[in-house]
Amino acid sequence: MPPARALRRAPRAAENARGAAAGNGLEAFVLRAATAHPDWGQFRIAASARDERLDASPSGVRAILKRHGLETAYKRIAALGPAVASTARTRRGVQLTARQLERYRRAGRTHAVLAAAAPGDREGRNRARRHQLLTVAAEVFARRGYESATLKEIADAAGLLPGSMYHYFRSKEDLFLQVVHEGFRQLNSAIDAALRDITDPWRRLETVCSVHLSQPLVGNAIDAFTALSIIVRDRRTLDRRLIRERDSYEKRFRAIVEALPLPARIDRSMLRLALLGALNWTNLWYKPGGRRTREDIAREFVALVRR
Repeated sequence: MPPARALRRAPRAAENARGAAAGNGLEAFVLRAATAHPDWGQFRIAASARDERLDASPSGVRAILKRHGLETAYKRIAALGPAVASTARTRRGVQLTARQLERYRRAGRTHAVLAAAAPGDREGRNRARRHQLLTVAAEVFARRGYESATLKEIADAAGLLPGSMYHYFRSKEDLFLQVVHEGFRQLNSAIDAALRDITDPWRRLETVCSVHLSQPLVGNAIDAFTALSIIVRDRRTLDRRLIRERDSYEKRFRAIVEALPLPARIDRSMLRLALLGALNWTNLWYKPGGRRTREDIAREFVALVRR
């Protein structure tokens, strides 16, 4: 029986549930509970059923819910047909509580993330979930800063229970470092792809500068966060590990600067650091829609170096 139809029949069937011994009486009670309290789990429904003198166990309740396609809170609320989120009222007039609505939204985000993975592809689902957590964490860290951000805040934004975060990351520090690692991996990948067919040294420099400035716009939240080059100054161990991550990118930049046809008197290390500093600062002052695009700025930086 389709979930929505099962819930439509539940209130009527549940009128005869009180005092029933088992079987259809218990099933009607479980469906009624699924209608009235979609955020209740199998243990709470079973306990409530026992209060009504029904012989119920959590596993028995879950079997009933699963038979009707209602084994999760998301499926139970979805079966009620939630209307516009601002009203929190379903098609059948059931008013959702703030807690029910938040659980529904959270589960909805989870379903959206995992939908791309093939059914039964556990590894693919884990990869999809992990990348989503990194993206959400980048947004929270950029907005709140490392010290102020909490794992609970990140978990809520990702549609995950706080305790479940530890299935993917050991700690907030581990999560932060993984965001930075992924950010530089994406940046390095974008640079390698952009440079693949370019051999002229000056064009290579212009290209890497353009990618450095444009990646935060064309990439995701992880790219935007990486572009900020955030250093947590009061966490020395974390700083050292972040420096190692940045070095993986700077090696590419260093090789490009070393290949430039420059006079011997030019200190290439100072030139590289000055150019990187200018690029990083541009990500702070640049406003999209101005007279110059980021590509224009990259070309002008390189032109200044050449002159």
